[in-house]
Amino acid sequence: MKTLDILKDLIRIPSFSGQEKEVQLFIQKLLKSQNVKTTLQEGHLSVHLKGKDQTKAFIYNGHVDVVHVGDKSKWLNDPFTPKLVGPKLYGRGSSDMKSGVAAMISTAISLSKKDVLPCDVWFTFVTCEETDGSGTLSFGNWFKKEGHLKKYKNIAAVFAEPTNLKNIHYGHRGNFFIKAKIEGQAGHSARPEKIKAQAILEMNKFITEVDKLNIVWAKKFKKSEFKSPTIVVTSIEAKSESPNKTAEECVAVLDLRTIPNFHDKAFQTVKDVAKKYNVEISLVFPSFPYGYTNPQAKIVKVIENLVPITITKVNDASNDLGFFTQLGIEGVMFGPGNMDQAHTVNEFVDVTLVEKSSALFEQIYFAWAEK
Repeated sequence: MKTLDILKDLIRIPSFSGQEKEVQLFIQKLLKSQNVKTTLQEGHLSVHLKGKDQTKAFIYNGHVDVVHVGDKSKWLNDPFTPKLVGPKLYGRGSSDMKSGVAAMISTAISLSKKDVLPCDVWFTFVTCEETDGSGTLSFGNWFKKEGHLKKYKNIAAVFAEPTNLKNIHYGHRGNFFIKAKIEGQAGHSARPEKIKAQAILEMNKFITEVDKLNIVWAKKFKKSEFKSPTIVVTSIEAKSESPNKTAEECVAVLDLRTIPNFHDKAFQTVKDVAKKYNVEISLVFPSFPYGYTNPQAKIVKVIENLVPITITKVNDASNDLGFFTQLGIEGVMFGPGNMDQAHTVNEFVDVTLVEKSSALFEQIYFAWAEK
């Protein structure tokens, strides 16, 4: 079965975060049909192929969840009906990151048919990357609990995130999704002078000051290899039952991105501003840790040698590498999707990259294992 055909089947299955069971069962069934044994634990699906050297392990990680499509009327085609137009395959998740997952499936099938593998290789199909990363966190905890982390003396990982098979991302920023809530006074909007605190205006003051942190941090961390920390308001809500009554409460959600050595401190800075304006702070999801692998690490150099025209850099978003960083596992993001297409309307992937991805993934494994 071709990688492109696998990708089409994956796109046909809506798999929003927390709703990935159907797509996991599809992957499990497909792999079983090719005599590839899988393990399903707490929602994450994994494949373990044993190699000659069982002190070394190579891990491929891919998340099967996708973000919501928004207004379907803005899509040229149904987002869950893959449509091929020239070199572009359209569909939700085509770039982020079911193309990478499809490549992993093809690679797992191909390697399972080899007589001998140089070292152990794992394929992990995880959930909830788009929300709280609990899938990879769960796998990492299980991997450690089962003794695998201690057993292996050398481990490297590739996260099949979208990088056009060209960019190598060796790190990413951390993340806090913050819920900010403020209580105000309800009152008649014709008499604003009698209203002690309008929730919307008070929230606006908080947001205005928090936004200034972007300028401060950009100057403070301008020499960092990471993009400076940022904080952005992604939503705000305040309801009133009547157009002439001020809202009693205002709630905003903010996306805080952090960097190494400024993760917890960045969050504390936001909390300090919130305290000043009597804003209550909580987390929408547990925080994402930052991810980092030394750009001189073997896994980075292996891919650079195989793909001579590469750009090695830090990703300015967040993903699951951070959970491996916490376990001491070196990893990079490298996959066939296009990051510019992630979460967009009319998301697409270049099929020429999809078609070459599995063979390249296999080359990366052998080059790393035999070096």
